[in-house]
Amino acid sequence: MARHDALFRTLEGLDGRQIAFSSPKAFEASVLPSAEMMRAHGIVHTPQYVNSHDSVYRAVASGFYPAGGGVKSTFSSFLEKRRSQLRILYGTEKYTPYAMAALSTIPSETAKMLLIAIPKIGS
Repeated sequence: MARHDALFRTLEGLDGRQIAFSSPKAFEASVLPSAEMMRAHGIVHTPQYVNSHDSVYRAVASGFYPAGGGVKSTFSSFLEKRRSQLRILYGTEKYTPYAMAALSTIPSETAKMLLIAIPKIGS
């Protein structure tokens, strides 16, 4: 996302700039957007990690960074007053939120049962 009043309207406006992300390990909010910008769009950028999604939104709204990565659920719950200062510039492709793999030594029926059971934990 970028400030609502940013002069650029496409990812190309971010080429060569610093971009705020929550954490280097945040798959949906940092890893995916950064990788897609570089691989699919050739946008070279410098990630700056600011510890949380809300910190990204505040930093961009305050003008510390021209753009930042986030996720729709946290963006939607961000303070309306600040959210109105921002706009979504780009959305990544859809991915499985929690990828899982099983060792070849685990019986396939056991792996299938786990693939069904694990997403149900906590719901």
